[in-house]
Amino acid sequence: MRTRLPIKAKVAIVTAALTFVILSLFATVIGALAEQRITDGFEDDLRATAADLQDQINLERSGPLTFRLTAEDRDLLRAAAVGGAILRVVDVGGRVAYATSARDLGPPIDGVTDAGDFRVVSEQLVVPDVETEGTFDPIPQGVTRAVGWLQYAETEASVQTTINRVRLFLGFGVLGGTALAFLGGLLVARRAMRPISGLTRAAREVARTRDPDVRLPKPLAH
Repeated sequence: MRTRLPIKAKVAIVTAALTFVILSLFATVIGALAEQRITDGFEDDLRATAADLQDQINLERSGPLTFRLTAEDRDLLRAAAVGGAILRVVDVGGRVAYATSARDLGPPIDGVTDAGDFRVVSEQLVVPDVETEGTFDPIPQGVTRAVGWLQYAETEASVQTTINRVRLFLGFGVLGGTALAFLGGLLVARRAMRPISGLTRAAREVARTRDPDVRLPKPLAH
């Protein structure tokens, strides 16, 4: 036998369903925007850190396109790797001159790239260029020559953890809002149906006792 739901329950269910749809759409839009902002912020931090390291490195030129890392450079790169970051210095021929990890970060490419679960930023390393004129001594010309790349990489695990927390927060918000809408719908429906319930009870009493003098309840004025 099919069970009919009370009107109060139907009103509450419809209210909760509409609220769920609205909150779900809202959470989807807000979640997408938040995830994009988190990802963009992570990549901006990568670029800023790589650029800062690029400025602090002082390479020693050992040939037209070769260089040596100073002891200070190595200490700087080791310190920057604390916390799980990976750093590599690659020359123009693609050979790794220094690395804080054996993990392959791929070829150096301008911008942000992926290497497994790592995001990688590559910055060019340059040294002052020196040209000669005839038999005179080398004269600095105030220009630079690219001799290699600095690659800085961090795992995306921290970003994904933050995104998962945002999704969890939004999910709880949708479920909590839906539950509140259901309870609110029940209260509103119960209040609205109270006069009708009184009339229904009085009509049943008249039908049971066959007494036409039974007084019907008057609705409360608000």
